[in-house]
Amino acid sequence: MKMRIMKPKQSITCFLCLLCMFVSACGLYDSSNKAKPAAPRYVYPIVHSAPWPFEVELSSHPDLAALSNEEKLAGLLKGSSSELETLLRLRKWTREQWDTVDRNGAEEPPWNARTTLESIRNGELAGGLCSEYSVVFLQASQSQGFQPRIVSLESSTGSGHRVVEVWSKSFNKWIMMDPLFDLHYEKDGVPLGVLELHDALLNSKNDGNGESVDLKRGPKSDKLMTKEQHLGFFNHVTLFWRNNYLSENDRLRNFRTIGLIDTATDGRPKFSHVRTKNRRVFTYLPDNSPGQ
Repeated sequence: MKMRIMKPKQSITCFLCLLCMFVSACGLYDSSNKAKPAAPRYVYPIVHSAPWPFEVELSSHPDLAALSNEEKLAGLLKGSSSELETLLRLRKWTREQWDTVDRNGAEEPPWNARTTLESIRNGELAGGLCSEYSVVFLQASQSQGFQPRIVSLESSTGSGHRVVEVWSKSFNKWIMMDPLFDLHYEKDGVPLGVLELHDALLNSKNDGNGESVDLKRGPKSDKLMTKEQHLGFFNHVTLFWRNNYLSENDRLRNFRTIGLIDTATDGRPKFSHVRTKNRRVFTYLPDNSPGQ
């Protein structure tokens, strides 16, 4: 067999072809003229139970005691005759801390009540939104021994809102507190939680029975926010699956969220980290164990 000897021009051409193949394989060449494949869309999973334990803030965290002392919360709560009255006083106090419901384009501050209040009072922040009111109320209630959690809401038209649920030992259930609008809901004298309000909204859409829940306004409540408008927020319900924002201030971990799926809602796949049809996940006890 005769060995074929390439001519110089052929050798150069082959060498250049091999070089191009090597560069392309190693990812060293990126032509802006070539269309790039679309990034794969991540589909947030649907789960039966929470994939993580609920992370609870320790009551011994020094920032909680400092918040209570600096804001003189013990004096504010002196003479309170019930758990519900204590929460209502804390909610009213939270709403009184600033009036401007706007950050004027400023970045959302860390979820720390003390630094948020300081930033607003010294003018670094023009004010705060429902997120800031929720964080301040959440940590004020934690400083008094309550177990709260933040809940993100969204109406069917895309209007968003955040509120706080607090575990009530008196009623043995979660109850919703809205510190921005200084209000909550009751039925037959019992405060209601987010899941119950979601169901009330569905009932009002189906047969007009939404009026069976009573809107309870505090002294700082905005009367322009009607019951129909406010109840509309509870169409989509998403839990933030931790309340230890002082111990773990990593902002990305705030988005460990669980969205509810049922006949009214898809669980907000663009927002919720995971979604579930299991309603028991939303009623777990605050003992660091998710509902199964």
